[in-house]
Amino acid sequence: MKTCTKCKKEFPATPEYFHRHKSNKDGFQYLCKKCQDEQSKEYQKSPKGKIGCANRQLKYTYGITIEDKLWLFVKQKGRCAICNKEFIISRAFIDHNHETGKIRGLLCCKCNVALAAIENAEYHKEAIKYLKKNGVVR
Repeated sequence: MKTCTKCKKEFPATPEYFHRHKSNKDGFQYLCKKCQDEQSKEYQKSPKGKIGCANRQLKYTYGITIEDKLWLFVKQKGRCAICNKEFIISRAFIDHNHETGKIRGLLCCKCNVALAAIENAEYHKEAIKYLKKNGVVR
């Protein structure tokens, strides 16, 4: 039996009641699954948890940190690299080369979506066909 250090309830020391933790002597977390999950949710809602999650996501997806994104934001004076529209950092999309992974700049949502469509040659060709068929483009 194992006692959760938070709720003080006793449970069998099994994966059914405790998450695994390799470095602990018995191989399980100190908190039961319910307490561990509650604690994780509280942390993710906290400012520190939100920054940590955002940092992990940026690192995994683009290989940069929040500080790198902030540096780009300041460098671009808080404006979209294409249309020059002002935006807040949380609404800034990271534009990158999908083949090399190289970061090109920050874009507003509208420019990010438009650029994605332009970069996809097949989509671009089909969109032009559609517009011509419907008399919008000659």
